[in-house]
Amino acid sequence: KLCFEKCSKIAAIPSDLFTNLKRLTSFEEFFSGWNKLEAIPEGLFDQHPDVTSFKNCFKNCTVLTTIPEGLFDKHLKVTSFEGCFEGCRTLTEVPTRLFASPVATSFSNCFSGCSSLTKVADDLFSRNEAATKFSHCFEACSSLTELPNKLFTYNTKATDFSYCFSYGKLKTVPRFLFATNLQVTTFKACFQNCEVLAPNEDIFCSSSALKTRFATRPDISMCFYNI
Repeated sequence: KLCFEKCSKIAAIPSDLFTNLKRLTSFEEFFSGWNKLEAIPEGLFDQHPDVTSFKNCFKNCTVLTTIPEGLFDKHLKVTSFEGCFEGCRTLTEVPTRLFASPVATSFSNCFSGCSSLTKVADDLFSRNEAATKFSHCFEACSSLTELPNKLFTYNTKATDFSYCFSYGKLKTVPRFLFATNLQVTTFKACFQNCEVLAPNEDIFCSSSALKTRFATRPDISMCFYNI
């Protein structure tokens, strides 16, 4: 944790950097603040299947442009990707099925502040059936103007979408976006300050019956504030 934080003059990560460190279990904040890092080597973490956290791993890598396919494919024990790519403001796309862990619970702030992100796939979180937290996940992603229909379809245990898309530039939201997320307790400020968003009356509904049907009464305070 914090091992290489704010190494602001290093522009590249050696692909074999961790080869002989077989027992690493956390990459929390390892490369946070590397503001000259443009790319991540393929297979960088492949030798470490026992890792449980990538929290803030690449936070504020402000010139990172790409994420390699399969970066986290071997990591089935990770519980947190919180803030993993937060503040990566030149990142434009995210690979499909990026996160393999079936036990990951937190994606809070994962792509917050990724202001150049233009596209996310509908299977981005498809392998993360234990995920509960998506708060601030895409906050201030000001180049993201639309969402895929099935972005959260596989996350049936999700409870927190507070501030998820706040301060963004979404123009539309798919019908039935949260159709399978029956356990949600909060949508607080979910779309706050999405000033160009056209509201969709079906986003909180099931595709089979146009009515709300959450297990509890979720908090929707400020959900559409200032749109």
